[in-house]
This record gives sequence, C-alpha cells and structure tokens, in this order.
Amino acid sequence: DELTVRNVICSDAIVYADGGEMKVSLVIRTSDKDKRTLGKVVSKVVGMKMVLDSCRIQDKDWCVADFVAEPKYDMVFGEASVKKNSSDRNGDSQGVIYVKGKYVMAICDGMGSGEDAERSSSSAIGMIESMYRAGFNHDLVLETVNKLLSGRDEETYSAVDMAVIDMKCGSLDIIKLGACEGVIRRRESVEIIEGNALPIGIIGDAGMKVVSKTVDENDTVVLFSDGVADALGVDFIADYVEKNDVTNPQKLANVILETARRSENAADDMTVLAGRMFRRV
Repeated sequence: DELTVRNVICSDAIVYADGGEMKVSLVIRTSDKDKRTLGKVVSKVVGMKMVLDSCRIQDKDWCVADFVAEPKYDMVFGEASVKKNSSDRNGDSQGVIYVKGKYVMAICDGMGSGEDAERSSSSAIGMIESMYRAGFNHDLVLETVNKLLSGRDEETYSAVDMAVIDMKCGSLDIIKLGACEGVIRRRESVEIIEGNALPIGIIGDAGMKVVSKTVDENDTVVLFSDGVADALGVDFIADYVEKNDVTNPQKLANVILETARRSENAADDMTVLAGRMFRRV
C-alpha cells in the first residue's frame, strides 16, 4: 500500500530472516528500481533503517530489489605506496573493495621487484577482488587464485595480506599468506597480528589460516608490505601507531611510509594500507 501511494508498482513483497538478519525482497517494475522512496518505505514499514543490497533484473519489465539492515559501522581508508629506488615498477599492489556489507583490504607483494613482481601482484589482487565481488568465501577465493598462479609455467607468487571487516557486527578476519605482521590500534592498546602460511602461488595447496578478531568504533587496522617492516621493524611500527595521535588513516599511512623511506634500511617496494572504523549515526 505504501509503495502504491508513491506510484511504485510491486507485485510481491517478502520479509524474511537470514541468519537472524531481517531482509526484504520486492518484485517491482524495472522502471521503479532507482526511486529513492523504496528504501524509505521499506524502513518505515519494518521499523528499522534498511538499504538496497542488490537489484536483480528478471526481464525488461520486472526486477527483484533486495534490502538489508543498514550496517552498524563504516570505514575510511588511506593508502601510500612507493617503488624501490632502483626499480622502474612497484611490485606491490593494493586495494579496498566493498562487498555485501564487508570491506576487503588487501596488499599483494610480488616476490622481487620490477615488472615481474608488478605483474604477479596485480594479477593476484585482480583475481582476489573479482572473486570476492562474485560472492565467494575466503577459502574458495584463495584456493582458486593459488592454484591458478601455481599452475603457470613461469614462477609466479605473491605474499597476500588481507583484512575482511564486517560492517554489521565488527568482526575482522585477517588472512596472511607469506605476509608480514599487521597492527590493530584500539582505544588503549595496540595488537600485532602474525601469519605463518606460504605465499600464494608457490604450491597448489599452501594452506590458509584465518585469524578472527573484533573491532569497534575508532579502531584502526594497519597493513604494510615487508619493505616497510624491514625498514622500520614491526615493534617500531606498532609503538609508533599506538603513540601517534593521527586519526586520519590517510595521514597515518603517509607518515609511516615517509618514516620508512627515510630509514637506512629502506631497500624494497613499500606499501601501507590503513582503515579506521566509525559508527554510523
């Protein structure tokens, strides 16, 4: 009734629970799918803030609009990267994507430097991002990418460092394949996250360990490639992140990278990726 009053034609409305989370699916005219009033009506009727999660076109006339509860959290990010002084290419690749209520932060560090390392890391992170967007889980994503890289004729492998953060509940999955430690800055402490699996692409079944944590408002997740870790040391980075009062993740990434560049131990491609949680109003 609420939709009809607003000139939105809806043939079916389904309200259901998926893992305890309320969801709403509307079968509406394709011509109505971009109307802002959809989310407002759904939120009003079910009594909570709902947002559009996906829209599936059925045919030229009808589509299915899926709504989910608005996430509790959101994040802002910063990234900084620089190539090795003697190299013409940066062997590190990094990215942040948002998929179905989760952010995926990732750094892929191609072994070595230059063009080969760049090709290896960009290929790995491209496949990882595409498979997450397609809705696959951690295990299948990394297993598939690992087998594709290890099956190539040339030697192609990369260290993979990922953080997958759920905006609905603040759960955090850290996945490290040959990557150095990461850091989580909380309100009154800093935690170092370690990993011990082989880099991706070396063998067909490298194994994977997922470290699960929780994060909350104002917590900051910091990932960095081994070029940064070798230049500064992980303990130094953790101590610096804990004592530094910078809250902007872009400024934090810039400061860490610039400090690493000035170190006498700087000898590799370097990348810093930082993400800070905040609670939606």
